[in-house]
Amino acid sequence: MSTVTAVNWLNVGLMIAAAVPAFLLPFETFVFAYAFVGPLHYLTQISWLHDRRYFSSGRLDPWWLVVAAGLITLWNFRPPGGPVDWTAALVGATFIAAAGLAFLKSPRSKLLVGAGAAAVALPLALNAAGANLYLRLIPTIVHVFLFTGAFILLGSLKSRSASGLLSFAVFAGTAALLLLWRPSAAAYELSPETAERAYGMRSTHGVVAGMLGLDGGWDGAVAVMRFVAWAYAYHYLNWFSKTKVIGWHEIPRSRAVGIVLLYLASVALYLRDPRLGIDVLFFLSLLHVLLEFPLNHQSFVGIGRELRRLAVARTARRAAPDPT
Repeated sequence: MSTVTAVNWLNVGLMIAAAVPAFLLPFETFVFAYAFVGPLHYLTQISWLHDRRYFSSGRLDPWWLVVAAGLITLWNFRPPGGPVDWTAALVGATFIAAAGLAFLKSPRSKLLVGAGAAAVALPLALNAAGANLYLRLIPTIVHVFLFTGAFILLGSLKSRSASGLLSFAVFAGTAALLLLWRPSAAAYELSPETAERAYGMRSTHGVVAGMLGLDGGWDGAVAVMRFVAWAYAYHYLNWFSKTKVIGWHEIPRSRAVGIVLLYLASVALYLRDPRLGIDVLFFLSLLHVLLEFPLNHQSFVGIGRELRRLAVARTARRAAPDPT
């Protein structure tokens, strides 16, 4: 069995394994994954992205994403006020502008794309739907679910792997099951401590519930959190399962020590003051999301390229003369 096939089967198991605690204890699963597994994922992925120049075309490009993450974090805790949701506008503009960082080489072209991104994002941030889309979903559910699914699909298409396509089907099926199957959650009680620690997810939770047309009842709220908890938990596990495939662990010893120390510091801060620990993790989580934007754009282009190749190959096979 090849390494890729083994990783695909491992991920099928991880999807199912993550779904069990997410179904039984959704809020607790999310808090544990976010506070204890998330920081190590953020740090190791930023390290991996750094070695690949953040999949951008310019040496200074990533600093635009770092500045954007800093401003978004500041505005998240101290909103500027006024009719424009500046945080939402900046998230949206950053996501669009990252396409320029990924594919364009001229600084002037990148600035033009950035200006166009701002022109598109700003009007959307003037209404609740636009703000919810950009602020609540792109850095959260879109990142941990849609982008993770895109990476699984791209890898399967590039390797022409049946086990990879199976893992993508299990990924989509598990998400659908958690969202659509909504048994009574009357027996599930949420402790005040867990509710406080999951407080930062309330807006995203509400947006997803609204998109699904749920009435805000407890059964619907638990169903949404089951999906959210699974998406986050599997997103982290998926990263750690690909160690041998993408080699994110192949880093200098000094950097590895730094990552471990920062991780231990984040866990210690959370254990000492959970609310402060979650707030600090907001910046680290957001930073790794924004720094991944150029790679996300390249991945979607890659999916389109692989699908075109499959279509061309299928057409060629149909046009080939019958050897008999």
